Amino acid sequence: VSMNFVNLAETPFDEIWDAVVQEAGRLGTSVASSELIGFVPRRAYEQAPGFFRRAENFDESRVLETRIHFLETIRQLLK
Repeated sequence: VSMNFVNLAETPFDEIWDAVVQEAGRLGTSVASSELIGFVPRRAYEQAPGFFRRAENFDESRVLETRIHFLETIRQLLK
């Protein structure tokens, strides 16, 4: 299953996860893993940190504002 979240204010992350798990079960299978492609806004992460921590490849560097801060710090050091 691949999806893009476009309305973070109205998207119940845990309900989406539960729906995917339920549909997989209905089809006789299960969710083996999850993965985050790209970055997530801090606001979304703060809404549902457990949802994002389920992703095998998630860490704080995937939070958009964290990455921007990191890059700004690097840029300052290189001046």
